[in-house]
Amino acid sequence: MRTASLKAFFTVMLTITLGLGLLAGTVSAGKTKIQIAYSEDVSGHKINLELVKAFEEKYPDIQVEAINIPEKYWDKLLTMFAGGTAPDVVYMNYMNLAGFADKGVLEDFMPWIEKSPDFNLPDFFPSLIKQVRYKGGLYELPKDFTTSVIYYNKDMFKEAGLKFPDANWTWDDFRNAAKALTKDKDGDGRIDQYGWDGLFDTSLNTCWIWQNGGEIIDSDGKAVLDSPQNIEAYQFVADLILKDKVAPDEATFSQLGGASAMFASGRLGMRIVGRWETPTLAAVKGINWDVAPLPRKKARGNTMFIGGWSIYSKSPNKEAAWKLVQFLTGTEGQKLNAKLGLAIPSRKSIASTPVFMESILPPASNQVFLDAAEYGRVLPITPYWQPVYRVLKEAFYQIRTGKKTPAEALHEANASIASALKGE
Repeated sequence: MRTASLKAFFTVMLTITLGLGLLAGTVSAGKTKIQIAYSEDVSGHKINLELVKAFEEKYPDIQVEAINIPEKYWDKLLTMFAGGTAPDVVYMNYMNLAGFADKGVLEDFMPWIEKSPDFNLPDFFPSLIKQVRYKGGLYELPKDFTTSVIYYNKDMFKEAGLKFPDANWTWDDFRNAAKALTKDKDGDGRIDQYGWDGLFDTSLNTCWIWQNGGEIIDSDGKAVLDSPQNIEAYQFVADLILKDKVAPDEATFSQLGGASAMFASGRLGMRIVGRWETPTLAAVKGINWDVAPLPRKKARGNTMFIGGWSIYSKSPNKEAAWKLVQFLTGTEGQKLNAKLGLAIPSRKSIASTPVFMESILPPASNQVFLDAAEYGRVLPITPYWQPVYRVLKEAFYQIRTGKKTPAEALHEANASIASALKGE
């Protein structure tokens, strides 16, 4: 009997100990513990750790565990959501927003904002909030964003006798400059300097569609990739690459290390890319460069990328998670992030201050990124984005390699996108 009693006693104590251990995952030494997950390189992870440290200093009763998932982030996040083990706060981008929101795993921020009078939602760039709303809810708060612009080599432009690109540039101006910048400098019959990188990035090259008044998916949710406007836009791109040969082919592009390396080494006159390229170029010595707005045809248009934070809808610590999101997307967090110049603060009040305007680039150049926000566009927000993206990627590959005409590639792609939007 004594042995049985001792066994029962230890069983009870073990149960109590395990229960306390589980509670310690949420509350430890009087502190509320929460987790935040994101996908960053070493420098990005360091930045987030600094932000977390600043938050903990302001809120000493909250302890934050930062989890960096540099590889297969979205797959792992999906697994954690499915298993009910997701972190309290997670990095979210607009391309994956709809898929997670439809699964009911993201918290709608509007009720929290409505009971937080000091939050000041109108301080965010209106275009950002508009782009991340989904089915009447706001499941992501932007922490920063980037528009896409032309990065150009000023010395190459001067050598070619070209005026620097500006807000008045048209497609014809872009094409003429790209041709003038493409040169065989040593006379061996091979191009040494290209005018443009060819915009291999699938997301970025949708800018041509919007500049010509086209859409990928219309307001009724119908696939319209093979519209006359889009075919015309990608015929323009195909001619630049295949007819004018102002961009390297696949083999040369890979051999020379890609667009970033080619631009930094003086082998590329122009490239279209986002703000994230700025810190890298600023560290390169001997290259004289600047940025300018993208060219236009029927309209202005550039691909905009938005990154933000979401709260797990089943988090047991939503109050603490909301405080963290408020800090990261508020003026204090934005100021810390803006100093690095890697992206554009999502709050107008911070983006217009010297903290950002005088970071890395001169104010006039930084203003180019801000101006582009007025006509920036994001890719379609749909729960079927991943299959749509794969179709777009294949279509653009077929076009730039000349395997199919723009009309052929976009017609086939549109049929596949239409099926994907039906969940087929």
